[in-house]
Amino acid sequence: MQDDTASSVEGGDETVVSPAHAEVVDASSDDADAWSGPHTEYNQYGLPTGHEYVRCRDCGVVVLAARQTNATHRTGCTYE
Repeated sequence: MQDDTASSVEGGDETVVSPAHAEVVDASSDDADAWSGPHTEYNQYGLPTGHEYVRCRDCGVVVLAARQTNATHRTGCTYE
């Protein structure tokens, strides 16, 4: 029996199954955005710092939103 809350996407040699609330992004397409966010940055007390950060969808590197053009992605990242 197939779970109605999941979707299946075939790509290349593998099939990716994602939950229904997930966004499936094809990293090879020209219009795919490498960054998720912006997310509000909080300090150790749980208060907003006034800055926002973004996270690479592939390698997970985190940078301030204003400096994402200077980001160095991890080795093997599709956005490297």
